[in-house]
Order: sequence, then structure tokens, then C-alpha cells
Amino acid sequence: MIWKLSDALETYRRMISPFHNAGYLLLVYGSILNGQDVARDLDLMAVPWRPSPTPPKLVFDDTCSRFHLSPAVGPPYVGLMKSWSHTASDIDGRIIDFQFRKSDVSLEQSYEFSMRRENEAPEWLL
Repeated sequence: MIWKLSDALETYRRMISPFHNAGYLLLVYGSILNGQDVARDLDLMAVPWRPSPTPPKLVFDDTCSRFHLSPAVGPPYVGLMKSWSHTASDIDGRIIDFQFRKSDVSLEQSYEFSMRRENEAPEWLL
């Protein structure tokens, strides 16, 4: 089964709010954006926008339940770049790949950082 760009964007649009409420920005990336208007899968990346977002497994399970998705059999993939990934398919058999970026920042660390008058840019940003 394939994704048409219009269907992918509609699915993405419907998922934005639940992900935002769980503490993530939801991004579309991958082959659906290749200019062909069709793709084999829909790649979505969830990036924390606040400290201590809802754990990825809970968001994934809630998303599958809310949008009637069937999770892939097997455990999620945990990557070296602090990522948590799992795949599901919709009622039409189209694949959605979810990737969550993890955050090690606590609410206390975030508050302490935001209260500083000056924050030096980390070396890797320069």
C-alpha cells in the first residue's frame, strides 16, 4: 500500500495535537517529501518541546488506540542517538514509522537554565 501526499498530510495534521499535548513536536520527513506525491511509508518524528514529555511507549500505544493503528510485531528499536522507534499500519495497511527523540532534561534543569541571565552557546553549536 502507498501513501498519497494529501492523505499523509491529513494523517499528520490529525496527530499534531495529541503529540503536542504529550510534550512533542511532530515532524514529517522521509520519502513522502521526495516530490513524487506517493511513498511506501509515512515517516514521523516526535521531538520533545518540553522537559519530561510523556514516555514514547505510552504515546505510541495511545496513538495506535486513538487512530486505530496496528503496531508492528516485536519490540521497538532503541537507537544510539537517543531515539525510540516503532512501526504501525493503518486500517488500509499503510505503514507509519514513528521515531521519538528522547530528552534527558528534567523540569528542574530546564527551570534552572531558563532563569539564567546569560547562557553560553555549547561548543558544538558554534
